[in-house]
Amino acid sequence: MGTTSSSGLRSSPKWRAGGVLAQFIPAHGQHVMPDLRLVPLLMGSPAREQVDALAELLARGLSGREDVLLVASSDLSHYHPAAVANRLDGKVVSAVDGFDAGALMALLEGFPHHACGGGPMVAVMKAARALGAREARVLRYADSGDAGEHDKSRVEPRAARA
Repeated sequence: MGTTSSSGLRSSPKWRAGGVLAQFIPAHGQHVMPDLRLVPLLMGSPAREQVDALAELLARGLSGREDVLLVASSDLSHYHPAAVANRLDGKVVSAVDGFDAGALMALLEGFPHHACGGGPMVAVMKAARALGAREARVLRYADSGDAGEHDKSRVEPRAARA
């Protein structure tokens, strides 16, 4: 059983146990940051109102803190040929690289299934800006065809952003 805030955001213990981020960050992040404490958030609907509410709560709750790293994780397009995926994902990557949360939100509203974690990405970008960040940088963009058997016929893209 979870709790619901006045903004409609809900907390549930079962959400705290799973997810790609919850699997990846502790395994790798705690290797380089042994004292890392992780608070995973999962957003079911990337509706603008929910995204804005989460961004506001993050910014308000983290204001004045310098010991926090905001991370939003998402896969992008699913199982397109690499050229198609790269074209579709280029729009998301461009919005993130330009630190343009509004453009990313508009893109997600037009194509809601393109980035499963798009809502949290926008919320984190908005919260980071409210907390003083002035830029974002795409560290690397790659897809599943860049690893393993190098099959580019059906890829699942990833991008690392800071």
